[in-house]
Amino acid sequence: MGRQNKCEAVTASVRAYLSLAESRSSDEYPLDVGSVAIAVGCARASLYNYGLQAEILAAAKRQRENQQLPSNGGLKGQLRQLRAEMAIIQQRNLALLERLNLVEANAARLNIDPEQLYHPLPLPPRQVSQAGRKKRDR
Repeated sequence: MGRQNKCEAVTASVRAYLSLAESRSSDEYPLDVGSVAIAVGCARASLYNYGLQAEILAAAKRQRENQQLPSNGGLKGQLRQLRAEMAIIQQRNLALLERLNLVEANAARLNIDPEQLYHPLPLPPRQVSQAGRKKRDR
């Protein structure tokens, strides 16, 4: 039995990756020759030798077209979405501040100085035991 053709295997895996990546964001699935080579598990030179760079570039173009600005009002829609995200982040921030105040109040209630909570932890001892080692002769 002969050896399996590497070109066909690489081409099939690249096309499968490209079909998946076109519908996803470029942060999750970057489409350039180097990133595709890493994801597929082959060398970049192999992709160039098999002529797959043109398919990768075409898939990257389709991915960018799928990621265009949202059609719900253009920039106003984006602004509305960013403001909603900012409100959520502010709520998270307030919840964290509330929790921090609760920790400090509980520390004071338990007769612990709240300022002691902010001191860095001491480093663990890095000394190595010399037990069982023979002394070197100088």
